[in-house]
Amino acid sequence: MKLFTTFFSVLLLSCSQLLQAQYSLVNPYPSLPTFNRPLELRLANDGTNRMFVLEQTGKIYVFENSPTVSKRKLFLDLSDIVKKDQNETGLLGMALHPNFKNNKTFYINYDSDKSGTIKTFISSFKVSATNPDSAIRNSEKQLLIVDDPEWNHNGGCLQFGPDKYLYFSLGDGGGANDQWNNAQNLGSYWGKIHRINVDDTTNGKKYGIPTDNPFVKTAGALGEIYAYGLRNVWRFNFDAGDNFKLWAGDVGQNAWEEIDIITKGGNYGWKITEGFVCRPGGGTCDKKGLIAPVWTYKRSEGTSITGGYVYRGSKIAALTGKYIYADYTFGKVWALDINDTDTLNELLIAQSQDLPIKISSFAEDFEKEILMISHMNGKIFKLIADKPSASTESDAKAISVLIMPNPTGAKTTIALTNLDPGKVEIDLIDMSGKILQNIANEDRSAGEHLFYFDTHKLASGNYFVKVRCGKFETIKKLVKTN
Repeated sequence: MKLFTTFFSVLLLSCSQLLQAQYSLVNPYPSLPTFNRPLELRLANDGTNRMFVLEQTGKIYVFENSPTVSKRKLFLDLSDIVKKDQNETGLLGMALHPNFKNNKTFYINYDSDKSGTIKTFISSFKVSATNPDSAIRNSEKQLLIVDDPEWNHNGGCLQFGPDKYLYFSLGDGGGANDQWNNAQNLGSYWGKIHRINVDDTTNGKKYGIPTDNPFVKTAGALGEIYAYGLRNVWRFNFDAGDNFKLWAGDVGQNAWEEIDIITKGGNYGWKITEGFVCRPGGGTCDKKGLIAPVWTYKRSEGTSITGGYVYRGSKIAALTGKYIYADYTFGKVWALDINDTDTLNELLIAQSQDLPIKISSFAEDFEKEILMISHMNGKIFKLIADKPSASTESDAKAISVLIMPNPTGAKTTIALTNLDPGKVEIDLIDMSGKILQNIANEDRSAGEHLFYFDTHKLASGNYFVKVRCGKFETIKKLVKTN
């Protein structure tokens, strides 16, 4: 990957070519009552201009998409059967059938322990023919029931793909270190993204398995599996503006949160790797055949990624084509830009005490603007761009960095050129995410600068160099040889 070349690493952050805006979160429905632990927002794809909000505690509400809306209606109540006494159980996901307008069918993922043990359900429901704001409780058809070994790492995202198949994620089943080795086991539903055909009910089947699923002909493998080696995907989405590329946020364990672009049959490494690195206790670390994430961040930056959307709206041109995502715990929101020359990550929203949000999910509104659901205070927020000010324009930077030599021996030099004066932050990081050395954290004038650091005590192996310029950051791989 271009992010991790083992030769001379050249980084060009063309910050000065981008007019940096300040971003804010506003409540587009200020009169709407707050929700109880909301996890999902879905648009009614039937032309009615309605929205559905799913509460983790087992209820789904529906309301009109209007800035003056003040009332909501109870659409479905499963609170009597949903297990809601744990942080990662409950009503977790919802998707409306592509033909929802005509067949009135939607799908949910929920956990229940009414049988005495925790089970995960993928079920379909119908909407009342006489009341579009009410689902029929006894219309449930349980498509899939999976025994859940623990209460955590349940995933729960549901999405219909461009092929009209239903995709859904399940985490590794819970506990620490994927103790049952579920994610790498093709005979287990856990630690995967699956794909099924809900319209194939011939011969009494609950659903069909697409014939081009990657493991339908693999002995001992589940035909539903689309991708595997995932710890706990918390939200994935298709980007209609880029050939429906499938983006996923996968929650890490001790070191790294990661973003993956999911491909059919892909193995994303867990529990062999966490992020780019070999996971201690993960067994023999053979990375052959594993697909690396497109971006990671350390657990010091956040501890629970919430996957988002590639921005395809029309009101924030600076974000077009960038992947908007967040960290649930820290409340930060970023924009990840993967292009032909560099991968840049921009901090859009920093958590503040006056806005204590916990972003549990993203959504697009009917104009494809970005919405976020706050699990903590039960509100819906919309991402907007404020007009750039003189201060934000002066923060724009252009820098180039040359790391030499790379691979390195006893000494390494970072040659930095910055077009504008500003703060430079450079860290040397080991593969577990620990900062070994702060190489630079200082204001510098515009011009050329050299930073020397002694690497003769470093063990042979791979390291990261993290470079930050204002709101932008990138990570490069540094190889140490004897």
